[in-house]
Amino acid sequence: MADWSFSSWSTGSKGVHTIYSSTFEKPATADDSITISGWQDTGNYNSVNLEYSIVDSGWFANTYGTTQSVSSNYPKSGNWFSKVFSNIPTGKKLVVKIYSPNSHTNPVSGAGNAYD
Repeated sequence: MADWSFSSWSTGSKGVHTIYSSTFEKPATADDSITISGWQDTGNYNSVNLEYSIVDSGWFANTYGTTQSVSSNYPKSGNWFSKVFSNIPTGKKLVVKIYSPNSHTNPVSGAGNAYD
């Protein structure tokens, strides 16, 4: 449904703190959940805490489900993290929001996808 990727992302003290996936629309299915899976890795640096959420695509974005944190390194070639979000509406343009709640100078790379 959607995907994202970032490479050597560091926020510094005034850097970009948010990255978004491609836009998707949840199909009408039996349940109201979306699963995301992905990897994030700082290489040889300490891990970075990133928060993942499902939000409306657009300027005034509602958040659906609960924001979930990933604070460990999950290498691209290793086991990826997986998070399930519930109470996701159908018929809306949505994105995965990846947010760094803290400034970090350790460069982090990652990618992932969302699916029904």
